[in-house]
Amino acid sequence: MHNLDPKILEAWLGDFEGKRIIYPDVASAIVDWIIKGLNTNQWASSQALSDCLWQRVELSDIKEFV
Repeated sequence: MHNLDPKILEAWLGDFEGKRIIYPDVASAIVDWIIKGLNTNQWASSQALSDCLWQRVELSDIKEFV
């Protein structure tokens, strides 16, 4: 839209249906990951942590999350 038209904006906002996405407690997972690494002197791959957390995302009415 090249010009802001309040009627078009209002119609667009009225048509929007939000989707609920529940994200895992990332802060606690990172703390646990750090503590585990400190206790064993080895940290697991940060990519593995990231993959694990993304798998725990709960999507409502969304077939794929990219």
